[in-house]
Amino acid sequence: MTTLVIAGLGCVTADLPQGNDLTGVKRHGAIKGCRTCLTAKENATDITLDIANISRYHHITNTQFEDIFTALTQKERSDLAKEYGLHTILPILDQLQREHHLQSPQDIYHLIAGKTSKLLKLMISILSPEGERRFIREWKSFKYPRQWLKLPNPISHLESFMMSDHLRLGMVMPFILNRFLVSNCLKPQEMEKLQVRTNLNRNQVINAIVKCWAIVAKCSRLAFKNSLTNNDYIVLEKYLKMEQKALIELFDDFVGLPNLHANCHLLRHARTFGTLTNTEVGTKEMVHRIFKNMVPHTNRKNIEFDLLKRYTTLQSIRYLADDWFIMKNSEMDDEELLEVCSQSSQFRNIMLRKPISGRNTNIVIDTTFQIDLSLVYESFGYHTSMINKTFSFYKYASYISGEAQHHLNIDDVVTIQVANYGESYAVIKGIFKHKSNDGYFYPFIYVNWFEDANKNHDKLDCPIFVLRRDDFYRNIFPLTVIDKVRKVHFVHDCNARCKDSHDSENKHYLKNDFFFEAI
Repeated sequence: MTTLVIAGLGCVTADLPQGNDLTGVKRHGAIKGCRTCLTAKENATDITLDIANISRYHHITNTQFEDIFTALTQKERSDLAKEYGLHTILPILDQLQREHHLQSPQDIYHLIAGKTSKLLKLMISILSPEGERRFIREWKSFKYPRQWLKLPNPISHLESFMMSDHLRLGMVMPFILNRFLVSNCLKPQEMEKLQVRTNLNRNQVINAIVKCWAIVAKCSRLAFKNSLTNNDYIVLEKYLKMEQKALIELFDDFVGLPNLHANCHLLRHARTFGTLTNTEVGTKEMVHRIFKNMVPHTNRKNIEFDLLKRYTTLQSIRYLADDWFIMKNSEMDDEELLEVCSQSSQFRNIMLRKPISGRNTNIVIDTTFQIDLSLVYESFGYHTSMINKTFSFYKYASYISGEAQHHLNIDDVVTIQVANYGESYAVIKGIFKHKSNDGYFYPFIYVNWFEDANKNHDKLDCPIFVLRRDDFYRNIFPLTVIDKVRKVHFVHDCNARCKDSHDSENKHYLKNDFFFEAI
């Protein structure tokens, strides 16, 4: 019995060298080593390139392969392969029906992490000893998103960074540099080179470096967006060009860099596949890194089965351990779970953890507090006066919404959807429960609002917000109004008075417009 299986090939994504091999194009060190266009290596980052005119097209590539195979001598074949930038044999995937170039997009995970890694190395290399000292001080004191793992020291451990580490540090580097970078933070000879290259004075060079980092970070966030509108495509194209221009103006090392040349093709890939994230392979890189770390300990034996077995074991442990946590007293937590009721069917299994004293929250329980709470009860149908005046505060909360479990901590920034407010940002200052007149405990949050100042930072181009610590807006809401947790990141807009700690009178914050899920 003969069975015919028909399947379609969507795309083949790989890093620069392997991707070129799979399309039959010479590697990027060749004269014409781009798998998407025919640009010469020395013109790879020329911002005036006419990409449509020099792009590789499937039918033309097929004709070029035919020319190579019909050449009469080996020298003629090699010369044609060099002229076209192609291998002398067909790639293995040509056994399938496919489009050589459209179905072989560049992988943004490798491209963007590679660019960021190179920029980090260049930045660290031009810092003076004073610059390194200031950088480490700001890097240590910077308030990173809570869900991130601790990053290694970028100066001493940059070589141990994974690609996701490079991407994450790239999201916050503009803010860190903006806080400390002055002219004496750069080596004198490096400052002179930059001044000659850019024709700027010392202060302008510093501003150009910070702005360059901001452009690179914004471009990365746009590339990793999970959905793109028509306007997003326009903005992405704009920032890809801005990034290319900013990097080659500041650093000679980026001239001709294949990772930067790929900017010319990313818009086309985004339009072809909807988004760039549809063809990125970040998860594969994590597995690849695990395997590479194992290889030195394998004594050169055949390790294919061992690597697969070890990876499968790690995956099994991860699936077993995900969303678990150790509790000192499970009985007490079970009772807590039973006591707290949800005001919405969309939220379930609400648990409050680690009781704290109300005095440690800096929340004043006064008439305004009780009026706010009464308004919350009225919003879900309770119009009688509150009998119970006791409130229990907690440090953490967790709940299930949809199919995902969410964790909430004091000082987390959340997105809230509330009538008359729309989508707004607030910082959690208190998590508490209150016993209503029906005898059930309900969970609530006390928030301080971020108010949009309707202007952007002059160098970072990030929106400026003011943290309101007053009762101009309502502060108490049911926990169930939370729309998103830890999906935005706010950074204090430090001034000259922010030395060992943030100036308490400075209530200005910057919304991190460079923040995205790295993997």
